[in-house]
Amino acid sequence: MKPEYKVIFHIDRYDVEPLNIALKNADNLIKDKGASLTQIAIVVNYLAPKLFLQKTINENIHRQIVRLTENKNMAIYICNNSLKNLEINREELLPSCEVVPAGITKIIELQNNGFAYVKP
Repeated sequence: MKPEYKVIFHIDRYDVEPLNIALKNADNLIKDKGASLTQIAIVVNYLAPKLFLQKTINENIHRQIVRLTENKNMAIYICNNSLKNLEINREELLPSCEVVPAGITKIIELQNNGFAYVKP
């Protein structure tokens, strides 16, 4: 079944609250429309990649991310430009994160493919 409800959550601040909101919204969307009809992308840039470091991630957030990415309902895209600016190596990130050359380009690509843009 083709996903009908596709959303981008754009996270750019080093603040756990927007990430918590995005994860709760992702859960609510899946509960409301069903896993087979939803596709969720979290695009992370600017200072927010620091939220996805293996050594410092909040345990509850990590569990939510693992659950959502294991079920293939959600993908996390981290901006490589931001990683360079923050001097973060890819290996420091959660394994479920995919590094993309530029977060802004990923947002545009996803929007061109029918994803709604949400900034929590």
